[in-house]
Amino acid sequence: MTKLVTVTSAAEQDGISPVKQIVVAQEIQQATKSKLAASGLKILTTVKAGDAKSVLLAEAETLSADCIFVGSRDLRGTINRFLLGSVSTGLVTDAPCSVEVVRANAN
Repeated sequence: MTKLVTVTSAAEQDGISPVKQIVVAQEIQQATKSKLAASGLKILTTVKAGDAKSVLLAEAETLSADCIFVGSRDLRGTINRFLLGSVSTGLVTDAPCSVEVVRANAN
């Protein structure tokens, strides 16, 4: 079983309310779930608001995860890239399982 977890901000970010962030994340997850399911994977999805590192570590612990796949950066700005880099770094150092940091396509 594969679980797709998206963590959104619990506060307004870039003028987007927390509720809208969750709705957008759910839409993206559904599209991603369809692509992954087409390859035969069974996918569960969840969207949670909060601190990304804490939420993902808790999910990994709860699920006894074998591996976490996480993006290496956010494309919206320098500060956000730094913060997401902190999440991936924190996961690599603190996760109870392997962590694969996936770089965004530069194109």
